[in-house]
Amino acid sequence: MSSEWQTLPIGEIGKVVTGKTPSTAFDHYYGGEYPFYTPSDMDGRKRLESTKRSLSTEGIDSIRGSIIEAGAVMVSCIGSDMGKVAIAANKGATNQQINTILVSRGFDPEYIYYELSTRKDELQMLATSGSAQPILNKGHFCQIQICVPPLPEQKAIAHILATLDDKIELNGKITETLEAMAKALFKSWFVDFDPVRAKAEGRPTGLPAEISDLFPDSFEDSELGEIPSGWQLEALGEILDVDKGVSYKGDFLSDTEGLPMVNLGCFAGGGSFRAEKMKFYAGEYRERHLASAGDLLVANTDMTQNRIILGAPIVVPSWRGRDKFLFSHHTFAIRFRRSKSAFTRFIYFTLLKPSFRQVAAGHATGTTVLALPKDGITDYQTVIPPAGLLNVFAAKVEALYQKCQALTEQSELLAKTRDALLPKLISGEIRIPDAEKMLEEVGV
Repeated sequence: MSSEWQTLPIGEIGKVVTGKTPSTAFDHYYGGEYPFYTPSDMDGRKRLESTKRSLSTEGIDSIRGSIIEAGAVMVSCIGSDMGKVAIAANKGATNQQINTILVSRGFDPEYIYYELSTRKDELQMLATSGSAQPILNKGHFCQIQICVPPLPEQKAIAHILATLDDKIELNGKITETLEAMAKALFKSWFVDFDPVRAKAEGRPTGLPAEISDLFPDSFEDSELGEIPSGWQLEALGEILDVDKGVSYKGDFLSDTEGLPMVNLGCFAGGGSFRAEKMKFYAGEYRERHLASAGDLLVANTDMTQNRIILGAPIVVPSWRGRDKFLFSHHTFAIRFRRSKSAFTRFIYFTLLKPSFRQVAAGHATGTTVLALPKDGITDYQTVIPPAGLLNVFAAKVEALYQKCQALTEQSELLAKTRDALLPKLISGEIRIPDAEKMLEEVGV
């Protein structure tokens, strides 16, 4: 560490403000233009642009001593959420679970954010045990020591780390856009039947001729109402079978040993896959409990009553270079009787349709833990287009999801680089020129 670096208590970095909650007896204190930051809003975003709750002018005036400005560094200091760090994007206020640093001139808020983001375990150890939950009070918080280089180097360190974070965030936004494009294509072709309607009305479909020719130019009646002529109404059980996953024992769960296992925590709802919730399992299993990258899985259990997870699908990606996985008994694997490549994404989007979501909720059994039986899936009826059109759709969306996978893998590499650089930059072990070379190596 350079001799120009200092070790200072947080109290000398800036003014520390402990939050406060306005009286809930006054409805007009809430719902205004000022964000009201709470630990639940601190979801991993560096800069919080939005919050679940907001305050009116009257509400923020009622806790005037707890007002924070844009650029303030917030740290959660009570309970299980202790140690979360974020930067306030706008003027507002926090609740009493957050201590906020109004960073003084001579210090860079982003540098302070990154310095504190490495300290979660330490902050939790410094907490005192209250009657209900651990608390890191303002006095103890102000005494926490921070390593601080000169301001130009603070800014340079923050810039390097922010460059990685910004690229990860951009990749996430591009991925969301690509996924939205795939979803919109499914809805247009197989829910709204836009090309069929266009042809029936004598309008151009806007599609290449070879694709437009795959759609009929009329409709026919069915049990589900009007559907494109020649398309088939089928129960999903005519297309696929369902396997239930391994009933695992907790003693054989691990963070490293055994086979990776997709579990209920991997389902975020809305078709999203949470890779960070993957587990390893070293217990016994059968061949039917194995899934491959690209397989379609469905959650058959929901531990809550909101039914967001119940019946939710995911397509399992490659993960850490692995293509074989176990899946838990809270999960169904879809086994296709017909072309898997043609049907996987079609059925994935079918299971995201509001009509199926209603069916899944209606089939749910149980009072505290909800369960979806196999026939909740196999009995569901949907409209099946001709094989040629299915193949075209599959090829189009697969190209989009391959781009998503590439972006996800790049973001994982960037995150590893950031996590490796962060403590070494903050401690002065790695200097700016060396860090810049590392950025070049990962293509940033």
